[in-house]
Amino acid sequence: MVKAEPPTNYNDPYSTLPPKIKLETIKKDVTGSEKFKPNKKDSFDYEAVFKYLINMEHMEALISDAFWYYICEYKDQKALEQNAQSKRQYEQHNEFLLDRMAANYVSYTLVEDPKRLPDEAKRKYFCKFYNYLSQAVYHALKLAFPKDRKEIETPATKRRLLNMFSLLFTGITVHSAKFSNWHDSSGTSQPVMEESDVQVSLADTKKTPGGGPIKSKR
Repeated sequence: MVKAEPPTNYNDPYSTLPPKIKLETIKKDVTGSEKFKPNKKDSFDYEAVFKYLINMEHMEALISDAFWYYICEYKDQKALEQNAQSKRQYEQHNEFLLDRMAANYVSYTLVEDPKRLPDEAKRKYFCKFYNYLSQAVYHALKLAFPKDRKEIETPATKRRLLNMFSLLFTGITVHSAKFSNWHDSSGTSQPVMEESDVQVSLADTKKTPGGGPIKSKR
């Protein structure tokens, strides 16, 4: 299996992604999975709030680092078991990714815009944030590794993503989290397959500008 080497642009606000990954397409798919039903109890337009938040640079930063976190955690697991030194290098990379994701997530939650983002609406969004991020990484995997879609497009992969990111962002594994509504605008979803080892290779990555965590607008 070809190793998937994550980028090492540690001074940038977030990791680079393979050029095949189009964040606008991914955010469109995640938005398409959300059912914006009017709620008389809400004093805000949740659809507008959702679209405003998901299109912020904070979300792009978190998708990018979460994508590589998943790659490091699972894609090269068998190869790393045979090489303790490489395993430790990937673990160190993930430790860095976790720190940067934490900084960007905190900054994301602190974004303030009373007219567009009432506190109640923000709470509703961040309550399910781990699900939105899981969806985004799922779609990123499909775009990055089109030859492996049969292995990626499985309930096992979706559940693994939900378990991983619910634990990271809520402190518990939310086993009841649903993926049945996940949207795929590409229309190329494959029939359910049994989970198997996925061979991966990465295209060249492109560099993102800047450095340090994303700053919230306060």
